[in-house]
Amino acid sequence: MTEHSSINSILCLLRHGICNTCALESLCGYGSICRGDVSPATSTERATKVADYTIIHTFCLSVYKYSCWAHAVIEIALLVASALVQQYPDSKLAIQVNNIALDSFLLRKQSISYPPLRVFAALLALGANWARYLCYRELGRQYTFQVAIIKDHKLITTGPYSIVRHPSYTAAFLKYMSNFLWHATPGAWLVESRFYEMKVSWLFLGPSFLMFCIFMKILMTRPQKEDELLKKEFGKKWEEWVEAVPYRHIPGVY
Repeated sequence: MTEHSSINSILCLLRHGICNTCALESLCGYGSICRGDVSPATSTERATKVADYTIIHTFCLSVYKYSCWAHAVIEIALLVASALVQQYPDSKLAIQVNNIALDSFLLRKQSISYPPLRVFAALLALGANWARYLCYRELGRQYTFQVAIIKDHKLITTGPYSIVRHPSYTAAFLKYMSNFLWHATPGAWLVESRFYEMKVSWLFLGPSFLMFCIFMKILMTRPQKEDELLKKEFGKKWEEWVEAVPYRHIPGVY
């Protein structure tokens, strides 16, 4: 094996490793990133909360979540089938498995691909989830999925919250943008397959797109609601924090 082919093999393995990781992250990332040694506060422990979730939000979120999981499982299956053919090009079994995968998942090309934009989306998703995890660990039991003030609430001003006031929302925004780039750009199964051309696909794509838009709205409106609650709860202490950390999302920008 020449030096050039060795380098290409290493780069190929690295690329597939990153993208396999992102596919697995899409499969496992929803909810699991927030499971650790500390349990979030229960509904009975919340003294004040802002209810901005409805049954429509819950339904769309479920469809969005399971659609992403299904997409991840399909891409992993296609990756494995493609890798078998590349590793064993003369194997009839490997070729048959790959052909079955291509036919079963309505793929128009020989395989899905990972252009630079998808690799960037993979890295962005991993970074965003890590940032969310750091926020969760810093907040501990005060981490909730609704805007809320819990019993014995403390103002957290350390860790990511010493850089910007709402780092979790910044990370969430990056996470959902990375999901969009990962699933809706050339090379993705959703783009390269014939599935989206079928009418039944809109049973999944419609609620998923609606949930994406809802999340974008929530991420833009919730920080202000949180600031209002925290200001009312902590008064001067909150004002001192705002003076020390003036930016909500991006240091030096906003």
